[in-house]
Amino acid sequence: STRLNTADATHMESPDGWMEKIATLLEAAEVQLDMNFLPGDTTQSLLRSDQTNRTLRNFQVTVPGSSKVFAFAAFVGEISPAFPHDNKMAQSLTLTPSGPITFS
Repeated sequence: STRLNTADATHMESPDGWMEKIATLLEAAEVQLDMNFLPGDTTQSLLRSDQTNRTLRNFQVTVPGSSKVFAFAAFVGEISPAFPHDNKMAQSLTLTPSGPITFS
């Protein structure tokens, strides 16, 4: 999702004592994904390396059952593996976009 940020533009003559805002910059929300944790997986190792090295990388997320794709540049913000006692090993991934997210 995207969000329009605003700045306070209220002044002593603002109509009827209401706060006034002006539009500033658009911002892409963080993207959260869940996946199976695979300890020896090359791609997952690269994600951890990208986080450590603060690498801005291009990502694509395909909508399931569709050919529609979200594309964006992002930093790896958080990687959280989980090791439950009686279930699969999972991992959550948070990507922090820089710039717009396009949909095609």
